[in-house]
Amino acid sequence: MSLRHRWLVLLASVLMVAVPHLAIGQEGGDIGRQADEVLRRMGDYLKASREFSFETEVIYDSVLSTGRKLQFGRGAQVLVRKPNRLYAEVYGDLSAERLWLDGSRFTLLNPDKNRYASVKVPGTLDEALDFLAANYGIVSPIEDVVYSDPYAIVSEHIETGRYVGQHIVRGVRCHHLAFTQASVDWQVWVEDGPQPVPRKVVISYKKVKSSPQFIVWLSNWNFAPQLSDSVFEFLPPPGATETKLEALVP
Repeated sequence: MSLRHRWLVLLASVLMVAVPHLAIGQEGGDIGRQADEVLRRMGDYLKASREFSFETEVIYDSVLSTGRKLQFGRGAQVLVRKPNRLYAEVYGDLSAERLWLDGSRFTLLNPDKNRYASVKVPGTLDEALDFLAANYGIVSPIEDVVYSDPYAIVSEHIETGRYVGQHIVRGVRCHHLAFTQASVDWQVWVEDGPQPVPRKVVISYKKVKSSPQFIVWLSNWNFAPQLSDSVFEFLPPPGATETKLEALVP
């Protein structure tokens, strides 16, 4: 997952840039070769996947002005068809949303208030997500997996990294990797086997007051979901009212 400053918000985007291969050592050096190989294998697998779905379960800290931390939960079901379609249903302690990218427009629905907003966006998922982040601050901590080159995104700002070992995440054996960047430390657990998908991510914001954490579990990966076109097409619910996108963004 991309770990720039955008991880400090609930939803995040990055610039797609070519990144040279990183030669990595143990912690205190660069990035160990084994850690880089696992991270690249994960990125290449997702890069080659044209249509897939997955679910997330998130726990994150919210820091009060006193420095005290409150913990909240959030989850989502995400459906992807590259190069330009996405649907997500998000639910959590603080809010619920549904969102659509249909190749030309982004639509956000607040089901509790039955209000929605829609804006025109550039064509690809990469372009659309970057546009929404830059213009509306709409970003997602898990959206790196839907970009055209996930490895380039997640490795861009790595300073050090190491292969920790093999550990179990909710019954699945995974490669445990740990990385550092200027403002965050992060870990990812990548499934061991023919489907090297991320199963868990932990981010620690070491330059933020009280060092809050963001933890996400990724599950129910499906790379043959047979999604219909209608999944990515928004139809206003009965009685829904349209508003400006700014009014629906926290």
